[in-house]
Amino acid sequence: MKWPQFSLRALLTAMGLFGLGLVVLINASDLWASAVFTVTLCVLFIGVIGSILRSGPARAHWIGFTVFGWGYLWIAHWPTNDQFIPGNILPRWRLQTHSGALLTTRVLEYGYENLLPLIRERPSIAPTYHEPGSGPMSRYFDFGGGYAEARSSQVDESSGSYPYIYNFMRVGHSLWAMLFALVGAWIGGRFHRTTSKADAKSG
Repeated sequence: MKWPQFSLRALLTAMGLFGLGLVVLINASDLWASAVFTVTLCVLFIGVIGSILRSGPARAHWIGFTVFGWGYLWIAHWPTNDQFIPGNILPRWRLQTHSGALLTTRVLEYGYENLLPLIRERPSIAPTYHEPGSGPMSRYFDFGGGYAEARSSQVDESSGSYPYIYNFMRVGHSLWAMLFALVGAWIGGRFHRTTSKADAKSG
């Protein structure tokens, strides 16, 4: 098996993007989460266009990029058991944030619960969020494995800069989607090369 070779520029670019992704993940605010998710969607839409308009090896790369990227993002929004609405056949589609079917969800959850506090000081109560039909609420992390709710009046004002888990997951899943898309692009190119060689031999 021939391992893929990358130029020094590609490796440095990948390392830079990886470092930037970690910085955004550690500081996952509402704005950063929305920005990263929007950029991810735009890049994946470009992949759709590339899959249609390009040809040859480039098309194979774009198809792999698009299938793996969109596929991951779709599965990442697959509802867990607690996200089904009672009495309704349709599930409530939303991003997996805990105990999801994907291993990547559990990796992100572990990072939020165990690794992030080593870098950022965890407040007693996490940042405030709003739920439809209710006033401002917040959740603080329970080391027993659950989350408890408190009114915004109980929130420590110094906790405002600590990432809320949903923003952390939005950034994390967006980064995972891009990584899966890149892997898909490599696999697509690999399939194209092997298929071309097989066709050349048979011809």
